[in-house]
Amino acid sequence: MEGLCCLLAPLLASFSLLVPFAVVYGYFDGAYVALIPVVTAEVVGARSLPSALGVVYFLHAIPYLVSPPIGGWLVDVTGSYAATFFFSGVSLLSSAAVMAAIVWMRRRRPAPEAPPPRPSDQSEAGCRSAASSRPIGSTDGGDEARDWPAEKR
Repeated sequence: MEGLCCLLAPLLASFSLLVPFAVVYGYFDGAYVALIPVVTAEVVGARSLPSALGVVYFLHAIPYLVSPPIGGWLVDVTGSYAATFFFSGVSLLSSAAVMAAIVWMRRRRPAPEAPPPRPSDQSEAGCRSAASSRPIGSTDGGDEARDWPAEKR
C-alpha cells in the first residue's frame, strides 16, 4: 500500500488530497515498523532475536543511506520530485512482489520428509536407575536423590 501511495503522490495537488495520503501512508509505514520484531521473532525464534534484529536493522540502514543521494540526483536531473516518488513507489511494489513470490514458492514446495529415527546409544533399561523403574531425573513425586546415579549425588 505504501508503494501505491508513493506512485499517487505526484498527482496530489491540494492539501485536501495530501491529508488522506499522509494518513494512509503513515498507517502502513507504522504497521511495517512495528511488525519488524514480531516477524523476525517468528522467523528465527526468540533465542536468536537480538542478533537477527541487529542484522535486519543493519540491512535497513543500507537503503536509508543510499536513497537520499539517489532522490537528490533524480530531482537534479528531472527538475521535479515526481521521479523520486515514482522511484520509491516502484521500489516498494517490487520488494512486495518479491516477498509474495517467495511466500508463494514456499507454500508450493512439498514439506520435507521427517528423518528416520536414529537408534539410541543406550537402551531404555539403561536410562533407568537401579533403585527405581522411573527414568533418571523424573519428577513424579519420588525421592530425587534416589533417582540419580551414585557418582552424581
